[in-house]
Amino acid sequence: MMRNGALTIPIYFAFQPSCVQHYDFHPGNILVEEDRFTGLIDMQKITYADPINEFYKMEYFNVPISTAYSKGVLDGYHDHQPIPLSFWKLHRLYAAIHIVSAEVWGHEVATKQRDKFQKYTRFTLDQFEDFRLLVPKWYNK
Repeated sequence: MMRNGALTIPIYFAFQPSCVQHYDFHPGNILVEEDRFTGLIDMQKITYADPINEFYKMEYFNVPISTAYSKGVLDGYHDHQPIPLSFWKLHRLYAAIHIVSAEVWGHEVATKQRDKFQKYTRFTLDQFEDFRLLVPKWYNK
């Protein structure tokens, strides 16, 4: 993942399947009424990409709200079977890439949210121990 301070992209990254995805799926974009799912908002980012990429904001926006919810999302996605290492390798990569874009967003666009984004960045880095861990700490708690 990291070599001499540079992020390396594994070759298996190129051979991932693609599908339609929301691309901003987190609790803030899920509508619930009377304990029932009623819809999704913020649909303008829909894209065709690796389905694992849908979880790239997990440590930013899901885990701080609910670890149980976050774990349930990933476990449900994998039909409650053991999550393969290939998933975690890509999730870690997507989480690392997201940090870069989130920090730019917080410094250039959403400047009033900069401190919050930096807090989420530190949290993500901590969960992966600066990306030395394959599976984030929150998942194994």
